[in-house]
Amino acid sequence: MNIYLEHYGTDKIGIAYRLKMGSGSISSPPVYPPLTRYPDEYKVGINKNIIVMIRDVLDFWKSCFYERLAVELTDRNHQNFLGLMYSGTLNTFVNTSPVVQLGLDQIAELHTTEKDKNHICVPPAFPYGDGSIVAFWEWVSYLLQPDIGCHRETFSLKNLFQHSNVYFLELKDLSNPKFLEWLQEKDEKWKEVKEFPHKHKTPNKLKLSMDLFWKEYKEGKILKGKVLACPFYELEGNNLISFTTEKDEDLFEKVKKEQDIVDFIRDNHERYISKLL
Repeated sequence: MNIYLEHYGTDKIGIAYRLKMGSGSISSPPVYPPLTRYPDEYKVGINKNIIVMIRDVLDFWKSCFYERLAVELTDRNHQNFLGLMYSGTLNTFVNTSPVVQLGLDQIAELHTTEKDKNHICVPPAFPYGDGSIVAFWEWVSYLLQPDIGCHRETFSLKNLFQHSNVYFLELKDLSNPKFLEWLQEKDEKWKEVKEFPHKHKTPNKLKLSMDLFWKEYKEGKILKGKVLACPFYELEGNNLISFTTEKDEDLFEKVKKEQDIVDFIRDNHERYISKLL
């Protein structure tokens, strides 16, 4: 295998980095340091084992969406509104507070159906892996090297599982002590790590706040006259926007195809670590 991808670990075995796939747990103490970060400029050879995290694809997409929503609101200086969303203290968005009103306007802008506007759930074109967090078919953070045959397709899940030095682990098993024992059996340097802390989990209260937002929007209580779209809810505006990839692939068909590969790994792959734990 001749690929370039970001990972954390030792010179023998590493865990691939990808936002919303345990990235916070593997890229901070007590994992890094003491272990090493290998940037995407680092070439992974056949003698090094790489572990790729997997999870149900629709959950992955939603988690990426919530992360991007938080980033977009933060970038627009709406931290106070985002704080209310995270706290779960809002029991209604029918609120005259300037903080809430500005926040609602921003959510509306992010979910507009207007053409030529970058929709928050739809990945834009990007030159590198992880260039768009909502690209749920990107399972690792990588560097393209076309001159040596290292193309975007090289890093597809279907292609990765064909490499003899690539292993797979369920995201939920990252913190399983038996997984750490498995690593330590493969390489004693992993004994420097005592646990994988659970970091940066998408707050459940943010999800509940967004459920409430869309409920009140559909009931006509907020943002009256606005036509919005979001693929995770049944909305009339969804018919006015194209939920497709940069290659015009239907995103829901893409979810199904990726899920089929994930299920195949779970049922049939010999290097699916979770079944050993």
